[in-house]
Amino acid sequence: MTIRKRRKNYHQRLHALTFVLGLFLLAAGIFYGYKVFTDRQISADYSTRQNQTVSPKNLSIPTKSVSLSKIKNTHCLDLINSDYAIQEADEPTLWKLSAVNGKIATLEDQKIFLQKPAQTAVKQLVEATENAVGGNIALSSGFRSYDEQKQLYAEAEDKSFVQVPGHSEHESGFAADISIQDVEDVANSEQSVYLRENAWKYGLILRYPAGKQDITGIANEAWHFRYVGKIHAWYCTSQNMAYEEYIDFLKKSGGYTQELDGITYTVSYQTPKNHKLQLPKSGKYEVSSDNTGGYVVTSWK
Repeated sequence: MTIRKRRKNYHQRLHALTFVLGLFLLAAGIFYGYKVFTDRQISADYSTRQNQTVSPKNLSIPTKSVSLSKIKNTHCLDLINSDYAIQEADEPTLWKLSAVNGKIATLEDQKIFLQKPAQTAVKQLVEATENAVGGNIALSSGFRSYDEQKQLYAEAEDKSFVQVPGHSEHESGFAADISIQDVEDVANSEQSVYLRENAWKYGLILRYPAGKQDITGIANEAWHFRYVGKIHAWYCTSQNMAYEEYIDFLKKSGGYTQELDGITYTVSYQTPKNHKLQLPKSGKYEVSSDNTGGYVVTSWK
């Protein structure tokens, strides 16, 4: 073989090797670049998820940014259970339950106190139930102090029906026990059925329904009703949601708009940004914390 042919073959092999090496480097570069981009994207996505707050996407009315310090918090939507304690700093303003049809029965002639909206709702529900199905209805409990709840918990043989002190809705003044007397099967009595099917009309929910103990942590209590407001009570009842499920739904969805009895309600779940919330510029609305770090803005027209 001549020197010229050997040089030619050498250059051909060198070019082929260079071409293959170039392809390898190009592929490696593409792979590395893709990996860096993907890793950054995953990191960015994770960071976004970690810091994401649900915006009031369903609040389709003009809004304004308002500082939390200037907002009246009703606390009527606070989630209170074994995981979330009642806020000790929020001392409820209580009202004594007055007469329904001239008289409202209480067990052992107790004085029953509730916050004003709960007091009004319970009165109206009891009156409606008595008018619809009759029976012997009495109120057995309303507001309880921490010390009263502590004593009740200590004396209870079955703790599945009692929250630990500091974690009872009764300490908020928004919960009442409506007792059905002189019936063998309380949960399935005419009075109890009417109460749980119609409580939402007055802004009340059956707080610990059957089949939800794994969620609420409390066994079925056919007598325990909690005030949350009409639209929220309607949603919980119509969707068969325990209150824990409702709060979780609001967090994930951001809220909803619903027409009920000729009124259009807009419910917006928000987490504060710079200690501020987005509130309607006009119209009627209420704001309540949910006791888990968020706030529910309820407006209607």
